[in-house]
Order: sequence, then C-alpha cells, then structure tokens
Amino acid sequence: MVEITAEGGLVDDSFQLTVTIPEMFAAEFNVALSDVDVTEEDGVYEATVTVDNTGNADITEGITFVMEDLLGGTGSVIPAANVVVDPPTAGIGYGDYAEFDLNITVPEGLLGQVYTGTLSLYHDGVFQDDIDVTVTVERGDEISVWPNPARLSEGVDGITISLNGGGDGVSVNVYDMFGALVAELASGARDTDIQWELTNDDGTTVATGMYIVTIDTGDEVVTRKIMVIK
Repeated sequence: MVEITAEGGLVDDSFQLTVTIPEMFAAEFNVALSDVDVTEEDGVYEATVTVDNTGNADITEGITFVMEDLLGGTGSVIPAANVVVDPPTAGIGYGDYAEFDLNITVPEGLLGQVYTGTLSLYHDGVFQDDIDVTVTVERGDEISVWPNPARLSEGVDGITISLNGGGDGVSVNVYDMFGALVAELASGARDTDIQWELTNDDGTTVATGMYIVTIDTGDEVVTRKIMVIK
C-alpha cells in the first residue's frame, strides 16, 4: 500500500496523480500448448510451438528463433539448418499468442534413435526463452550410417553401416570425392552391421572431408555420403 498526503496550497483535498508504466516487451514459449515431441507423417517431421506475449505492449515485429544441432545418442546429427520455423519471424499483440510450425528434414540414412536439441526464442536479438525439441527417427529398413558426421576431435574412431537385414552377395566400399577407392569393407555374405575404422586399406587414418560409401546388393547400388571432420 502507498499512502499519499496533500500538505497546504490545495483548495480541497483532491488532486490528480499520474503513474506512467514503461512499455515492457517480453515473450515466452507456452509449454502447455507447444508440442515439440516431433511427429512424422509420410516422411515429413513437424511440430508446432506456441509463443505468448507476456509483456505489456504490442510486439509488432522482431520475434525470431535460433535452433541448435539435434544430437543423437550415437553422435549422429540433424543439422540446425535442417530445422525451418514457419513463419520465420512475427509480431504478437499485447495479451495474445502466435503459433509457429517446425519443419525438420532428417538426413538420409540416419540410424533410428532419439535426437534432442534446444530451440531459443529472441525478440529484437534479445534472448527470451528456450524449449527442448525431440525428434524420434524410426530405424525402418533403410541403410543407416552413424555417427555422421564423424568428429575426430571427440574421439570417434569408426563408423557403423547398418544394412538392416540379411542377404547374400553384398559389396561395401568407400571412395573419396574423386572416385578413388579408399577402403573395401565387405564382400560376399551380407552382415547386419559393417564397421569402417576411418582408415584406408593400408591402415592409415583418412583425412577430413566427404566420402562416399557404396553398397552393391547385386540388384542395385546404394550410396551414402559420410563426412569426417576434426
């Protein structure tokens, strides 16, 4: 409680008091309304997040988002660039909210697992709030390569190529971007998982860069890109 007393110089005991409240721009994720456990339908991964205007003034523009890489338990990555927020920016009226769609492109060949990352909310470049994003990728029957990219600085010394099934007559080879054979990994009976220790056939660790793994089943040749980074 604030008590104000008028002292002298007044005709009566009444006077006008004006209180000015400065504008405060603030926004935050509405966790109760935001569904960020991403769902997949017909190969499209998507979710919706809801943002509330929690300040005392209209936000006419300047709401933006920053997504970090989504990391899987084996070291595989869904790059932040693969997460698109629609609309990418917006304004939100005082006491109102806005919904934003997350559209996530999952790189081909990722092993079925759970990927997690953080989506951060900004207004005019000032951090407001963040929320966890979870993407569950089903293993399915596709050929998977993980971790991809392989980060040498994190002690990764091998990549697993999962063929997800049996069969005969499979040939698995790794080539550099110039088409030169780097390593012959398997020939003959088809294994469930094939390991590449990031070395060429003479045992030397390969240089950083992009590599192509080919899986020849006899009926078709499937290729996957592998990135080796520091």
